[in-house]
Amino acid sequence: MLVIKPEALEEIRQAHLWYEVQRPGLGAQFREELSECLQFIVENPPGFAVRKKVYRAAVLSRFPYVVWYAMEGADVVVYRVRHGKQKPLGRFWNK
Repeated sequence: MLVIKPEALEEIRQAHLWYEVQRPGLGAQFREELSECLQFIVENPPGFAVRKKVYRAAVLSRFPYVVWYAMEGADVVVYRVRHGKQKPLGRFWNK
């Protein structure tokens, strides 16, 4: 099961809005690529290397965003969807 934390949902919303302001339709393209990435993660949870403790990072191909997630039992938990230039996980990084 895919679980997306509220912080990640807010980051997705902000990125979508920012891209829509830049060019109408670009936000939808961002969401489409993100959706494809999340689908891959759900189908292949260990598909990306552990980068820090239990956290894995999936990099979007077209947009400079990283999906930070961890496997928790049968669940894939997305903690952050961060721009590549931002700190990866903030407070979660030190868990």
